Amino acid sequence: MNIKLLMIVGIALSLGFTGTAIAEKEFDMKDHDGTFTIIENPMKYVMPYKITGATINDISLNCDEASLDISIASTGMGVLQLDLPRKMYGGIFMILVDGNEWDDVSIVGNVITVNFPEDTSKVRIIGSYHLTGEKDNDGVCDLFHNPPYSYIISPLKQFRSGILIEETQCRESLVLVARHDGSPACVKSSSVDKLLERGFTLVKSNNNSPYDQTERK
Repeated sequence: MNIKLLMIVGIALSLGFTGTAIAEKEFDMKDHDGTFTIIENPMKYVMPYKITGATINDISLNCDEASLDISIASTGMGVLQLDLPRKMYGGIFMILVDGNEWDDVSIVGNVITVNFPEDTSKVRIIGSYHLTGEKDNDGVCDLFHNPPYSYIISPLKQFRSGILIEETQCRESLVLVARHDGSPACVKSSSVDKLLERGFTLVKSNNNSPYDQTERK
């Protein structure tokens, strides 16, 4: 059976934010496939899925346990497929169905398929980062811009959600500055000098592309 997983382009687990993330439901209730979006500032994660024999009620992310909890309403035996980037979970360590370790699963590439019985209400996927402790190194709750799966939310949206300006995250190679009104912006290194001359303030640089003020003329 050929199954086409749908993807959407959005904008994207912060190391400093753990627990259950806010979810934006983007379901195709007729075909029971589509995408599910999880927002955990300053990241947005897009998870393509397909399910038969049930509908998905919610998906939540637990950063500490490197796990995904999928709440479903089953109408009989069914199949759940999720398309997840390996970088997110480090490989599957364990899958639980209603709290019981489950082996009726298959993993092909990034696609995880779980065959579940009737009356199933919860599927939990636990990544290997939970065992290795490596989740602090490009793991489930670290920041990585990896379209179409994950995106760093725009600096202004981060700011409006309550993130402090000094904690605002920029994409790789961009530099964080503050506008006249105190709101953040992520700009190219080549633009920093001109913006500073116009009254912008340098807040900090992306770790991957430090802005060396000694190079300023």
